[in-house]
Amino acid sequence: MSTLDSMAWENDMSVPSMDAALEVLSHDSTTIEPQGPAAGPVPLPDPAIDPGNVDKSSTSHSFGEADTSSDSISPISIPGSSALDSYLGEDMFALDGSESGAWADGQGGTDILQPLSFMLPHSAFLPYVRMFFKRLYPVFPVVDRDYLLVLLESDDHKEQPLPAGLYSFLAALSAAVIVQLNLADTDTHEAQNRTFGGGGNDTEPIPNLWPAFSAQFFITQCMQARQQRDFIADPNEWTILTSFFLFAYHGNLDQYQSAWYYLREAIGFTQTLGLDESDTYTGLDTETAQRRCRIFWLLFITERAYAIQHRRRAVLGPTIDLPRVFDSRDPRLVFGFVTLAQVFTSVDESLITAWRHQPLPGAVDTSHKASQSAARFLCHPDAAGVTSEIEETQRLDILITHYWLRVLVCQLRIGHTQQLIAGADTTITRCVLDTSRNLLQTISSASPKRLESHGIGMEQKIYDVASCLCSILAGLDTAEFSTDFFSAPDLLHNFMIFLTGFRNHESQYLQPLAEKATTVLAARLLPSSFAPTTTNREVDQEVASYEG
Repeated sequence: MSTLDSMAWENDMSVPSMDAALEVLSHDSTTIEPQGPAAGPVPLPDPAIDPGNVDKSSTSHSFGEADTSSDSISPISIPGSSALDSYLGEDMFALDGSESGAWADGQGGTDILQPLSFMLPHSAFLPYVRMFFKRLYPVFPVVDRDYLLVLLESDDHKEQPLPAGLYSFLAALSAAVIVQLNLADTDTHEAQNRTFGGGGNDTEPIPNLWPAFSAQFFITQCMQARQQRDFIADPNEWTILTSFFLFAYHGNLDQYQSAWYYLREAIGFTQTLGLDESDTYTGLDTETAQRRCRIFWLLFITERAYAIQHRRRAVLGPTIDLPRVFDSRDPRLVFGFVTLAQVFTSVDESLITAWRHQPLPGAVDTSHKASQSAARFLCHPDAAGVTSEIEETQRLDILITHYWLRVLVCQLRIGHTQQLIAGADTTITRCVLDTSRNLLQTISSASPKRLESHGIGMEQKIYDVASCLCSILAGLDTAEFSTDFFSAPDLLHNFMIFLTGFRNHESQYLQPLAEKATTVLAARLLPSSFAPTTTNREVDQEVASYEG
């Protein structure tokens, strides 16, 4: 539903029947044809007020992590011998007795969702849940595939009301899927495939999933349902995941302050439930313990990435063991997730603090501890060998994150000003060039669909690397630019081409990168932009004396 549709509905107070809504939303396929309500408008409630949309203290414009495509069985699948009703009766998602019992028995309960002004049927969420498991699951391995799909697809449960907490989660997840994959904007999809097509082995066509409702409408539904239970006083795993996908929604829309708010909210609920303490896991069955462990590490990864991108303070530390690979139903997927977590455990507090307190004009870091942490990325070999057995979408996440962190560490070591860069160790400046080449090679040979599933975070990392390369070029003397860095303009050009059509639209980072690259390269091509040499100044003085 577009904004105009929403406004029109608010002006017409007639209400459609649920039968009409079911007719619109009863497809089981992942393709939803764009269509309006069959029976007439319905008044939409105002969405809950967000804590703000602008973060003026940020130095970058993206959010944390995301990744892509797998049809494999979830590592958090329910036991094969358990029926859904039996599963609901267990404490798998910390549902209280009234909620799980009412869900299983079809009877009322204090947490069962009360009728909203326009309550969505189960089938409304199904296409987005399927798309999530198909393209976004490998970096979000915290939701049970079998559990959700059985619940949403089974005829036995279609008429049963969803718990308010689960309804909120499904609405937040649906909104996040729409904005992360930019499903509402497919005009430039073919151009993207022509530019970067042919990479990887993925020949499966990209589905055209036109949302029947806007992401904002799902957010409105999420907020309405959330208000029906005291989720602050009685949080559970659904509460954490709802806050996390609200973060993902706002982060992909560049609403940094709101995104930070919901990320911290998810972290706060995690701490309330004790998921950051190893003692909490004592006595839990393996499935529950490992699922909650992955939730903790997902938040750890995301917060560390966001803290670097936006110069924030990280709260979570590596206080519990990493997920156990062979205690999962999909060891390969969990191995990829653990490998990414290990990358971010190297981003320790000293490095985050040094980056956060680095003056914006640029200064060389003098912290011994931060220098030791930085050396891990500068000296560490490329992760290609480590990730050779990891699924492609996770491998892309690990490799590109590693390249991004390496370049940021180089930036930290040499500063931002031209004077500091000109005097920097050539080993560091060449590291930026070599890493930029490796990054371009990686994204050029990758499947576009899998790259897009990283969301706006991928755009941010490409921009950060290209921006650092521009800064390096601006500080080099002419001789060094014409030799070692001769290929740098081509790298910048290809990064800009990538941002032209990535995620089916022109990236917001394209224009600032183009302006920065133009300024830097023009300074190398126009003689007037160079400082006059001593010989030139002497000639100018002689001419002035003669003319006088």
